[in-house]
Amino acid sequence: MANTVIIRWQRILAAATQVAERHVDLCLSSMPTGHRGALLRQGQRIIIYIDLDHAKSEADVIAVMAHELAHLVVGTAEHDDRWRQQMDSIQEYLRKALRGVSDEKKETQAENGCTGSSDPAH
Repeated sequence: MANTVIIRWQRILAAATQVAERHVDLCLSSMPTGHRGALLRQGQRIIIYIDLDHAKSEADVIAVMAHELAHLVVGTAEHDDRWRQQMDSIQEYLRKALRGVSDEKKETQAENGCTGSSDPAH
């Protein structure tokens, strides 16, 4: 029997929505794009695309989500030190959310360095 991978999509999505400070939609696909994920903005709508050919485990999904959310929070497409620090903080925040840590949003974000979205449209 093949290994079964269970991904807790609802919990990941709820935590991503807290980080983004607005609703986040997920687009899951196996259509080859050459990218593990992408962040799309349509007005106030945030869509995170995840390529299921690359994201085969919950840890992979968390890594993609943190990567894309860090772009939103920092407000840049660059992969500089500020973005990397934010990505690491968001990744830890998402991991904690999956462990069921129920800290208040602001306390947890302050502890992890997450500052919320700097998107000017927000």
